[in-house]
Amino acid sequence: MTAAPEPLPIAVDPPAGDPELAALVGSGEAVAKPRRGRSLLVRFGISFVLGVLLAGGVGVGVLYAWGQQYAGRVLPGVQIGSTELGGLTREQAEAKIADAYGWLGTGQIALSDPDGRVTTIAYADIRRRPDTSALLDAALAAGRQGEPLADLIGAPRAALHGVTLDSAVAYDRDRLAAIVDALAASIDRDPVDATVSAGSGGTFAVSAATIGRAVDKAALIAALDQQLSAEGTPASIGLTVPVVSLTPVVATASVEAAQSAANRMAADLVVHRGSDSWTIGRKRLAPLISFSTGADGTVTPVFDETGLDPIVKALKGEVDQAAQNAGFRLVGGHVVATGSSREGRTLSSAGMKAAIVDEIRARQEGTARAPLGAIVKAVDPKLSSADAKALAPKMKMISSFSIYYFVIVNNHWGGNIEAPATKIDGTVVPAGGVFDFWKVVGDLRKLPGTGPGNAIEGGKITVTGAFG
Repeated sequence: MTAAPEPLPIAVDPPAGDPELAALVGSGEAVAKPRRGRSLLVRFGISFVLGVLLAGGVGVGVLYAWGQQYAGRVLPGVQIGSTELGGLTREQAEAKIADAYGWLGTGQIALSDPDGRVTTIAYADIRRRPDTSALLDAALAAGRQGEPLADLIGAPRAALHGVTLDSAVAYDRDRLAAIVDALAASIDRDPVDATVSAGSGGTFAVSAATIGRAVDKAALIAALDQQLSAEGTPASIGLTVPVVSLTPVVATASVEAAQSAANRMAADLVVHRGSDSWTIGRKRLAPLISFSTGADGTVTPVFDETGLDPIVKALKGEVDQAAQNAGFRLVGGHVVATGSSREGRTLSSAGMKAAIVDEIRARQEGTARAPLGAIVKAVDPKLSSADAKALAPKMKMISSFSIYYFVIVNNHWGGNIEAPATKIDGTVVPAGGVFDFWKVVGDLRKLPGTGPGNAIEGGKITVTGAFG
């Protein structure tokens, strides 16, 4: 019988780094026992496999035991920046992070606004600090995946190769937003629309528009976050507050255009009729003009047509007149034309108002117009001055009558006779016409020179205080 060969030792290389882990893993060895009848090669292969398995089992146990001693602690080789945390509990690591990165809360940001003011935000005011909670979570999770088998591999790998985590910065974002809101409230300005309104003396006053402004809070917070979140941000930095312009709805140019149109509309309005003219002043027209603002900011003057009614009524009192005939007078035995004739006319209120409205609209549009004629119903005199002058040389006296009277108190010193006689003198009675004393003379009390006198009643003179 042939003697069995010596068992083959299988050595497992110890990992570098942890001496304890290296010593434990390095002490393991495995022996493979072959069966009879097998070839040497087969026996060697089986021995090798069994040896590896036995060595592996010893290594797993060692790794498990090693990992258990770091339960609840940061694995060796884990650091944040240059700060080593390996082997520390959460509380110990938290204290070390706070000590190493406490300087993050020291410093300030200076914000310059459009008015030249500077607002400072101290890092401490917004609790700028290391993001300890997140950093601790990351440090304790380094090399660990939550799976037993994976952790057996990952934990030693972390210890052997090391894990360096980037530091993280935290601050109170709600506090920063409140500071930005307060800053914006002191900087923001609402835009002011331009206005036009009636001034004194029929003028129109313009108030110019003002451009507003608003802090771009989103952009400012984004810029601040970029600075505050970076570990390498210096202790003192400066930023310009971003501001956007707010355009008013009603621009100055719009109200100035409306003012110009209103000035044209309110200019003195002259109404003509022949050689006569009447003026409606701007002080009466301007109060009838108001201003309407459209959704697009366009300002338009608006004319109150109903406000013309009292103006047209007053104009009618000035324009209306009765027809007046020319007359004749006997001078030195010759008939001469006397007096000036004039047409009779009545203003058409509705027509005149419509004509004025058309003129105002044309002015508003900037359209030149001809002089505004009075809208009247005219009545020609029965004897014009021209006709009287043409007829006078052809006329001669055909009869006359005269009477003597005393100038005494009874006839108010002659005034009650002279005044109506003077008014009647030169009156032309056309062929077929009727002479009406009262229409010609009118109210005796209004004639100059008349006064209380006597009257003849029933063939007798009575003292009644009668006129004329």
